[in-house]
Amino acid sequence: MDDTGGESDPEGGDAEESLWSREVDYVRPWREADAAARELNAAAGALGMAEDVRAVAHTGPEGEPWVRMRPRAARNVATVLATLARMAKQSEGGDDMRDDWRTASGERVRIRKDRRGEYIECTGCRRPIKITGLGTAAAAARQHAQECRK
Repeated sequence: MDDTGGESDPEGGDAEESLWSREVDYVRPWREADAAARELNAAAGALGMAEDVRAVAHTGPEGEPWVRMRPRAARNVATVLATLARMAKQSEGGDDMRDDWRTASGERVRIRKDRRGEYIECTGCRRPIKITGLGTAAAAARQHAQECRK
């Protein structure tokens, strides 16, 4: 089903999109969409996400440029944007500026950095936990403090 509630083609286009009009310039808008898709794909590649994000140029029935991607790719882009939003909040001095947290049982959670990466140190867990993923170290430490059962 498409945005307007109508049925859409399983290949990604609406039935009316298969109708071409001689009066509509489809090439110029497609080139615009292609340039935007290439830019997005290049940015994803720079982040090591080339296989996870693939944008594709498309032109709508009235010649409007579109960039399409699969739901998984859109979710990956959303994750990166959410991370950037958290980082912006951090630079404004939000909760992510803290350097230690407490678990429900009062154990201390801190961030440790060395040449191999960033780690969470929890006095309850008593072992370093390597931070992986796209989020900030502070977000990972805060989440561990909320979820730690020790």
